[in-house]
Amino acid sequence: MASGAGNRRVPPRPLAAAAAVLLALAAVGVGATILVNQGPLPEQWRTAAQEGLSQWLGTDVTVEAARFVGPGRIALEGVHAKGEVAFYLDRVTAGFSLWDLGRLLRDPLAAVQWVEVRGFDVTVPGEWLAAHIRGSGHGNPASTRGGTADDGAARPAGPASIAEADVALEFVDGRLTIASGGERLQAAISGRMALQDGQWVMRGLRLLLPGVEIEGHGAIWPQPDVYARFTGSRLADTQAAVPERWRTSWPIELSGSADGELWVAGQWTAPQAWGRVRLAGLFVGVPGVAERPYSLTGGTLAWSWRPSRGVELALEAERETTRVKAEGALAEDGAIDFEVSATGLELPEDAAALARLGVAGRADFFGRLGGTATDPWLEGELLADGGRLFNQPFSSLKARVRLTQDDFRFSRAWVVQGASEY
Repeated sequence: MASGAGNRRVPPRPLAAAAAVLLALAAVGVGATILVNQGPLPEQWRTAAQEGLSQWLGTDVTVEAARFVGPGRIALEGVHAKGEVAFYLDRVTAGFSLWDLGRLLRDPLAAVQWVEVRGFDVTVPGEWLAAHIRGSGHGNPASTRGGTADDGAARPAGPASIAEADVALEFVDGRLTIASGGERLQAAISGRMALQDGQWVMRGLRLLLPGVEIEGHGAIWPQPDVYARFTGSRLADTQAAVPERWRTSWPIELSGSADGELWVAGQWTAPQAWGRVRLAGLFVGVPGVAERPYSLTGGTLAWSWRPSRGVELALEAERETTRVKAEGALAEDGAIDFEVSATGLELPEDAAALARLGVAGRADFFGRLGGTATDPWLEGELLADGGRLFNQPFSSLKARVRLTQDDFRFSRAWVVQGASEY
């Protein structure tokens, strides 16, 4: 045997003894697992989990099998419900303390400490979702000032002990489907959530739609306190994935890329939401208004929403030398009211209706956008230093104009060409 401390060798007998002990422990663990899975406990776990989930979610839940997969771990397989909102979970692995084994049989949800959901599919009808979104916004706005106002939503009536539970959840390879008629919008879901003191809290939960990734943090139930970031890399793919019946009410076409942030807070009876979007790299097409998509090279869109005020927007956008600013509101009934200013407009490319009047050149506009989302009008002062009107050149133009989807009108027009004024 070498004398150096760094080269000291362990005699072979203790190594063999340690290996034998480890093998014995492994054999005991395997034997215990087989014994438990062949005994009555898995069926008791399956029944208890099935009844607890059904009571908690307020719908009939079926669990196909339950298995003991290691110390403090149980796997539920084939968990599904066929209700208005249907779901299927391939495998749910729940972790618990061995000291809670007895409570696991009496109240399985309260004994669980962590859950991994692997491979799941949840289907939500679009009509059901729209009805719940509309219904969530008609509460009393004063309730946002504090207290514990009832949000009016149906809540699960599950075990009382779930309110005190702290459970960490991880989602792997999930899919959320929103069904609208024969069309479907699908999103992939992964990341972490937690149930803390009766609150569902997101901890980096990711939602992946075609062309868009959203990552959320914060509480979502029973009251929202959410922060989310989104990155849209292929917005044309995102818009194409939206069911057609939803796209028909959206008057613009988006492509390119954009990213931003959003917040939701308050109470679900009268939530408040706000955010901002960075517009560089975004293409905005307005069919029937502009001859080409607006290619934005910079700018931001700040927005906020309150039930009593609708959507309020503040837009500053750039396209090379063109600048556009708009600020105003879009009401719940679709009414539009915006102050608009635009400098460096290219005509008629930026206003297709002017082409039939033989208008060409660059111009500035200061006015108002009104009407509704489906029938808007634009009215204000149009200023130009040089260009063409009725295919005739001019050196200066100032006019009061009104533009709709079907009409374009001048009033109080002043046109200068050389020494002549009209």
